[in-house]
Amino acid sequence: MNAWNKNEILKYAKGNDFLQVQEIGDLAHLINIPLKDLLTIIENSAESYRAFKIPKKRGGYREIHSPNSKLKLVQSRINYLLNILYYGMRPACVHGFVKTIPDQGKAFSIVSNAAPHVKAQFVLNIDLADFFHTIDIWRVKRVFMSYPFFFCNDVAAHLAILTTYQDRLPMGAPTSPVISNLACFLFDRRMMRFAEEQQLTFTRYADDLTFSSNRKITETTIIAIKDIITSYGFVVNEQKTRTFTAIGSQVVTGLKVNEKVNVDRTYIRNIRAMLHNWDKNGLVKTAAQNLNEYQFINILKGKLDFLSMVRGKEDPVYQKLFGHFLGLYRNEMQLLK
Repeated sequence: MNAWNKNEILKYAKGNDFLQVQEIGDLAHLINIPLKDLLTIIENSAESYRAFKIPKKRGGYREIHSPNSKLKLVQSRINYLLNILYYGMRPACVHGFVKTIPDQGKAFSIVSNAAPHVKAQFVLNIDLADFFHTIDIWRVKRVFMSYPFFFCNDVAAHLAILTTYQDRLPMGAPTSPVISNLACFLFDRRMMRFAEEQQLTFTRYADDLTFSSNRKITETTIIAIKDIITSYGFVVNEQKTRTFTAIGSQVVTGLKVNEKVNVDRTYIRNIRAMLHNWDKNGLVKTAAQNLNEYQFINILKGKLDFLSMVRGKEDPVYQKLFGHFLGLYRNEMQLLK
């Protein structure tokens, strides 16, 4: 049930099965897990996570809690159903953690999140601190007892236990992203109404909130935005609250939006440098500085794929860089024969 299946999409799009769950046995049947096994997984969920840390881009570490295979299977099947339901009820401002259904609409990404703010005179970025962990088990339970689910207390409680760790949304569970969106449903609608009243453009990508306008975004407006945020139980990360004007570089979820959605110049320079070193010094010597050859190629290809997503495959800069990469790669394959 991890992959999108067109027949299943049609079957679940209206939530006819998932929203009809009345007891835990119905949920077990729906996700094709024997009730006895599901109850055992629920009972042992608190001991079913492995913790590890990954480095953040700007220093420090992010703690991840990964569920074991049995719990992950249950969460993945629930996640599948939740994503289809959320796709149909998604507020227009949301661009993060939205699973795109094939042939049903556009893809949502940091690019679609940045696009509405292109050429705005003023851009305001606000970050929500400790986003997943702010959403506790009681809030998750309320999600499942509210629109569009309206599950009974027992079912909502079991789902909350299945999808939280240490009484909060864990980073690393398949269900956490979509549940965070569901938990923000009323918040997003409220912020959209406020933005419309203030003639602001508003988008949210996970914990990144962006507002833009051709009029100055006043301190009074910023305070009002923060008041709405705190009234819904979220915390503003003051260190990541920034206002950009059209005079300087305007950035939304890591992308420039002054004239069009674009990557920073240093990003392209970095790709050029990697290609130049490969061309000049050879793959083995270039990759040996930090990585092995396989990792180096994968990282470089990933950077090119990202550039293609942002600027489009027809972009001449992308085509030139990708052509250079393809030529080097083919030469490398010839040497291996």
